[in-house]
Amino acid sequence: MKKQEPTPVTDPHVGEFLRSFMIKHRLSIAALARRLEVDDTQVNRYFKNKAVKSSVLFDICHAYQHNFFADLATTVPPHYIHAHPDTTQQERIANLEEQLKLVTAERDVLKSLFTK
Repeated sequence: MKKQEPTPVTDPHVGEFLRSFMIKHRLSIAALARRLEVDDTQVNRYFKNKAVKSSVLFDICHAYQHNFFADLATTVPPHYIHAHPDTTQQERIANLEEQLKLVTAERDVLKSLFTK
C-alpha cells in the first residue's frame, strides 16, 4: 500500500487577499492610504506583495475595524494546534454531552416502563 502524501499547504497571498476585500467592500486605495498615512503607491505595493508585515496588517485592521488575522487564520488547516483553544466551546460541548447522557437514561427508563 502506498503512503498517502500530505496535502500541500500554500501560503495565502496577503496582498491579493486585502485587494479582494477592498474590491468586495468598494473601498478606495486613496482612503486607505490616508488612514495609514502613506502614499497610494505604498498601498499598491502592499497589494502586490505576497507577504505583508504584521504591523501593517494590524494598522489595516484598525483602519477598517476588521480582523484580517482571523480571516487569514481560516486558511490554515483545521488540524493545526491552536495556542488558545476556545474553552467556552469546549465547555458547551461537555455540557451537551452530559445532557445527552441524562436524556438517554430518561428515555431508557420510559422505554422500559412502556414495554412492561
